[in-house]
Amino acid sequence: MRTASRALAAATLLAVVTPALASAQGVTRGDFDWSEAMRAGAWLRIRNWNGPVEVRAATGDRAEVHGRAIASADRGTDVVYRVIRDDDGVTICAVPDRDDIECSARGINGSGRDWGRRPTRARLLVSLPAGVRIDASSGNGEVTVENVRADVVASSGNGRVRVADATGPVEASSGNGDIDVSTATGPVTASTGNGRIEARMLALRDGDMHFSTGNGSVVLWLPDDFGGDVSVSGQRGFDTDFPIEVRSGNFNSRISGRIGHGSRRVDISTGNGSVSLRRVR
Repeated sequence: MRTASRALAAATLLAVVTPALASAQGVTRGDFDWSEAMRAGAWLRIRNWNGPVEVRAATGDRAEVHGRAIASADRGTDVVYRVIRDDDGVTICAVPDRDDIECSARGINGSGRDWGRRPTRARLLVSLPAGVRIDASSGNGEVTVENVRADVVASSGNGRVRVADATGPVEASSGNGDIDVSTATGPVTASTGNGRIEARMLALRDGDMHFSTGNGSVVLWLPDDFGGDVSVSGQRGFDTDFPIEVRSGNFNSRISGRIGHGSRRVDISTGNGSVSLRRVR
């Protein structure tokens, strides 16, 4: 009994959470409210089975996550929240209350056996301190990240992904949805199975960039001093504000060439859409 009490007290010191979370299983049902001081460079990973994820900048050094289940007529609010810690950060999962679903820093694994009914949904609101890196994902829902001052990874299996006013590298992906990224400092990598990609970078660090969509246009806003090897394929029209030394191909299907100076590589592909390279004014 004393050992259990000490463990519970330690857990309470580590995080301010709802009482149910301070159990040995680390599981919360119903509304979820979590807060913890996080060091710069650590990762906060958000895994939502079904529903939107919104990430905003925090004013202090504490990360906060608030979860609210969205009830359906045939499912109620059977969402559980799990908190998992590892050497480089914290993972928070919002998943259906089922024993066949596993969640970890790598993501959510489950059978999806109840998708014939209205699946469990949750809305996750995240406040992120400066310097803490974010990896936010939803299996089905929009993912929005704003004003984050560290690396960003954002993804959705089905939904729009929007990263606004970031200050560092961004990786964004969607199985089905548009992607919109703006950051003070790239590089950026983005992919979607179906949707438009638009990315704006005011400056660039070293690093290759990749952009791909199965169906949609790609528009990249690049700094005035951009340089590198550019490869574009599958496009229905290509235009650029930058002088390009064409090495192979043409502007109507596939083109490979060099812009300015630099060793980075930029690969762009679309199954059905145009590609534009714009100069940030």
